[in-house]
Amino acid sequence: MRKSQINQEIWTKKLALAVRASKFLVFVVPYIQGIALTGSVAYGDVDEDDDLDFFIITKPRRVYTTRLLTYLWALFLGRKRTGKHEKNTWCLNLFLDEADLRVPVSRQSEFARLQVSRMRVLFERTACFERFRACNADWLGLNIVNDYPPITGKPRWWSLLGDKLEVILRRWQLNYMRPKVTREYLSPTQIFFHPLDRSKKRP
Repeated sequence: MRKSQINQEIWTKKLALAVRASKFLVFVVPYIQGIALTGSVAYGDVDEDDDLDFFIITKPRRVYTTRLLTYLWALFLGRKRTGKHEKNTWCLNLFLDEADLRVPVSRQSEFARLQVSRMRVLFERTACFERFRACNADWLGLNIVNDYPPITGKPRWWSLLGDKLEVILRRWQLNYMRPKVTREYLSPTQIFFHPLDRSKKRP
């Protein structure tokens, strides 16, 4: 069997696993607005031992709640990546609040642009990945007019408890993660674990 044919079979299987994982996460975590597959598996440059890299967009003010829930489910199912490369594990490496989709300048690079151009959207509500591209069209080199209305995420009375829980979970996770931070980027609305700055930063 030719190597290209073997790679195609591996890619097909991994895409099926990624789709299944995204459907499961959307079902068990109600705050997910969109999931995309990134990394080599997204565009077919695969090895048998590759893991699955996910980019998740959340509802407003639910980034750290979503991150914790997806982490716990991955851990429970034995899909949490613990090393550099573990076959078919979930690498939950990028979370953005849908009210803050603009990638910070420190994360804008040629490598990041390539990753975005190759990512494969598995699920989305409210056209969140289209809005993500529109918010970052300038450095991505896209001819898209950002005429989407801003999402303010105005709190509802029934979501105030969830908002307070998000603050608690954010503080707890940041206190835990900050001593270990090297090149990661953490803010109240964005979590970048994936090294999107492998190439030279844009001027």
